[in-house]
Amino acid sequence: MATPASSRWINLLGLGVLVFCYLGALVNVFRIQRDELTHDTIRIVHWQLESGVRDGVTEMIRRFEAHMVKTGRRVRVVQILIPEGAYKQYVTTQTIGRTAPDLVELGRFPGEFYGRYFLPLSDVLKEPNPLVADRIVEFEKEAATNATAAAWIEPYSKLRDLPWIESFTDGLRTQFREEAQEYFGVGFSQFTVRIFYNKKIFRAALGSTEPPAAFEELLEVSRRIRAYAEESGQDIVPIASADYQTGIFKDRFLTALTADLALRFDVDLDGNCSEDETVAALLTGEWTPEDEQYRSALAMLRELSSFFPRGFMSFGRMDSAFSFIQGKAAMITSGSWDAKSYLSNIENQSPEQRFDVGIFDFPLIGPDDPKYGAYADGRATEANTGTGFAFGMTRFSRHQDLCIEFLQFCTLPENNTVLNAHAQWIPSVRGARTTPMLSAFEPDFSGYWQRMHFGTGERGTMVERQVFWPFISGEIDYEEYASRLMKELPDSAAVDFARRYRAARESVPELNGRRSAYLAAQALAKSEEARSGYRIKLLRTWDQLMGYETKQARTNALLDHTKRQIEAIGDISAFNRKFQPQLKRELGL
Repeated sequence: MATPASSRWINLLGLGVLVFCYLGALVNVFRIQRDELTHDTIRIVHWQLESGVRDGVTEMIRRFEAHMVKTGRRVRVVQILIPEGAYKQYVTTQTIGRTAPDLVELGRFPGEFYGRYFLPLSDVLKEPNPLVADRIVEFEKEAATNATAAAWIEPYSKLRDLPWIESFTDGLRTQFREEAQEYFGVGFSQFTVRIFYNKKIFRAALGSTEPPAAFEELLEVSRRIRAYAEESGQDIVPIASADYQTGIFKDRFLTALTADLALRFDVDLDGNCSEDETVAALLTGEWTPEDEQYRSALAMLRELSSFFPRGFMSFGRMDSAFSFIQGKAAMITSGSWDAKSYLSNIENQSPEQRFDVGIFDFPLIGPDDPKYGAYADGRATEANTGTGFAFGMTRFSRHQDLCIEFLQFCTLPENNTVLNAHAQWIPSVRGARTTPMLSAFEPDFSGYWQRMHFGTGERGTMVERQVFWPFISGEIDYEEYASRLMKELPDSAAVDFARRYRAARESVPELNGRRSAYLAAQALAKSEEARSGYRIKLLRTWDQLMGYETKQARTNALLDHTKRQIEAIGDISAFNRKFQPQLKRELGL
């Protein structure tokens, strides 16, 4: 039992800690206010808490502040880290309160925030990055005595006269917001997905560290590893997996086997089988779970999942990663964003637990595959990978010119190389160099990019996921999967379709307003280049508007599938029988 004297000391100690924390907070506030009085300060926020990313951004900040000193401007850049789970709430509250940092990593928040709280970067992206020419001059001065500087001259020279946007490997395609006809972000990195493997297990089980190149080889390797684990009594699974990894395999291999179906149902020939086109194919009965090609694709995924650990559907992403890192799994699939984490954690283990890691691309399913070759289309392309780790500039930044210069500075080839070397990610800028470890992650732009599925929208996708997981884990057979899916999908698809219809109608006034603004801007533009830019935006907005304005006509045409189907075959598809009345109820028809 505490004595009065000891209780008093405990209270004093607690008070002392409180006073210390309070004084520390005051000092920090004073330091920040002092910096803002003596420096032009910008703040940058992101959710990437990995040490390599944080260190890479810190190095960019150090270099940028030194660069600005040379121009005679005192600058301070403050990096703010927010956990991924709290990021959406943070950005939402900060932007609404107009207190958000100057540069914000894009994502994790509603799409309408872009036009409302972020400044378009389209105009500045059309111009060359001025820092490229300045850096070439510096390299040329150093070239005689510095081989590194001399080596950078050629890649920089290729970018000197190009618009800034063309210095990115994908032209910042994924940073374009269709609804606003503007670019809002600048991406620092690229990401792709591969399969990591434990060379020690491969050598012991297979006598070789050569990875499989074909899907049938992947299955055979998995069988031999499982047999090796059983014979040696080791707790090893062929492929570490969880909900996260299963989704990656599903996307990749459905594309490999159903890409031609997606093209077949792409009625408007825009290269994408939209949600409405999927519904249309369901209504006519051309697209059902009984499709042999789709059935074969899911059978392939189920066969692959037999090499996952038991109960994998209850595992989280970190559970599967831990299993691989601990040497209890021979393979795992994940993205380039996890490469440094995997390798550093493996390296930090005891010598007997360490192992060499190999990386290989997803094995191909060729026409000669004994089970699935009849439906093989080809590999899934990574042309739509795009740039990530992208930042946008908030409308209420007091130093917009400084923000743009910081983004331009970070996307110079030399700096983009350094930033991504710290993070062990793939650079997004032409001429930037990828570290040797990440060479296996270089994007492959060949192949198909879409797949056929039953995602008719948010509700339809949720229904398909709910029946897919018990199927892939072996709880139900394919017949039960198809039965459950078609029982719930028509009503969900109707709800999704009605939502898109209402959203289209609500967007018409906004699009009309935007068209008027572009028309006025075109009339008032001072140069032909500016007029041309606004003319393109006006035409593209007109395309969107026509799509929305004709939504009612297209809805009526969709419902007319019923009449035409009855006239043609004297019957109506099971999907149509439930979908049509539900859609009429949703739309109040």
